[in-house]
Amino acid sequence: MQVVSRGQSTGPQGVLLALKKSAGDEHAVKQTSSSLGGDFVFEKVLPGDYIIEASRSPWIFDVVCRPVLFLHFTHTVTI
Repeated sequence: MQVVSRGQSTGPQGVLLALKKSAGDEHAVKQTSSSLGGDFVFEKVLPGDYIIEASRSPWIFDVVCRPVLFLHFTHTVTI
């Protein structure tokens, strides 16, 4: 998965993405930013249920939170 701009096949650079255990959590397990094209990576993620929250001021997102499930320990996850 990647951050994608509405009506496009790619997304913007510089969107802050926070991997959290639940919506509304103030503490992020991991954080990263999207690269050119909207791609992003979380490294060394343990198995479990998480949500990804996207933000970039002053933008408004159609989808702010997206649930994800990691089934196996992984050193690098591209979402």
